[in-house]
Amino acid sequence: MSLQVNYIRPVSRTDRLVAIMVMPVPTAEGMSELTAVVELLRYPAVLFGVARPEGTVDARCQYTSWDRVDNALSLLERRNVSVTYVRHLLHLAAHFAQRHGLRREGTVTLTLFEHEGITSIRYEVPVGVSRDAALEWTSEFWGELAYVDLLQPNFLLSFVAEASA
Repeated sequence: MSLQVNYIRPVSRTDRLVAIMVMPVPTAEGMSELTAVVELLRYPAVLFGVARPEGTVDARCQYTSWDRVDNALSLLERRNVSVTYVRHLLHLAAHFAQRHGLRREGTVTLTLFEHEGITSIRYEVPVGVSRDAALEWTSEFWGELAYVDLLQPNFLLSFVAEASA
């Protein structure tokens, strides 16, 4: 399976068309896509590289446990945020980070929000830049997603400064 996205980088290169081919990590035989996505969320080193410093926990959940993430993703499906979308978004984010030389520093944090029947997930990838730079990279990434109509409010991936993760 592959996803090809052609887009204009609205923040830094509005005058240049950039084509990107993103090849998702294949799912293991017999593994559902939901299980594969939970594994990618739980073990982000597969896509974003090993965290520094060495020995850092790969990912953690905030306000939930990993056992509940698959149910939360199933609830997002009702809001038109499919596991296929989440899987592609993770790959696009990893490619974005690689393109811009953003190196992962620290533990990735998944935060689950549930209120009055609404479920949303925030996935924060700590990178080795300042807080302001991380906000700028997140804005640029979201701008690229919005340009091709891929930005969904119920699953948000952000780049954060390591100290704020």
